[in-house]
Amino acid sequence: MKIFILFLAIIQINIIWSQNGFTMIRKAEKQFEKGNLKKALRLLDKADSMDYGFCGNARYEADEAIAFNRLKIYDATGDYIKAANELNSINYYYRGNVDSLKIIYFIKGFDKQIIKREIDSCIATINNLDSIDFFSGLDLNVNFSEKPFHISFETLKNVRKDTFMLTEENRNIPMLNRFQLSLSKQPFYLLLIE
Repeated sequence: MKIFILFLAIIQINIIWSQNGFTMIRKAEKQFEKGNLKKALRLLDKADSMDYGFCGNARYEADEAIAFNRLKIYDATGDYIKAANELNSINYYYRGNVDSLKIIYFIKGFDKQIIKREIDSCIATINNLDSIDFFSGLDLNVNFSEKPFHISFETLKNVRKDTFMLTEENRNIPMLNRFQLSLSKQPFYLLLIE
């Protein structure tokens, strides 16, 4: 019985610690609404260094909330490169596709042609589909971003379908070329052509 009570106490302490981080995030959101952007960033920095317990989902949700709040601040201050890099730092395996949103922010900070040339160069270096994990995303080592440009699982799901589904139109196109062609038809890439 004592062990059970000790176990419950440990879980309760862990829950309290993890809630402190989320409280800090809510305080940052309130500071943002008041227009205190520097204070909001400091609170988000504190929240980022807090412990969210042993549940990976809590840490993931905190990282996402911190990133989107930083994104709002960087957008409000016109620091579009930091905004794009903030989006690029999150792993969106379980969430939707933000590839186009990242490109929109990068376009606000860089010339489209520079971004397109970098992405094209990275796509051209892919010479083997065996090295691509279609279930976790694809990292392109571009120079315009602090981290590799992460193409989401959702985008790769579409690319995988285009690449491996044999049709009359693509029957004579090698699989690697189908992969590269499909990447260039994705919404995030089309923003670079418009």
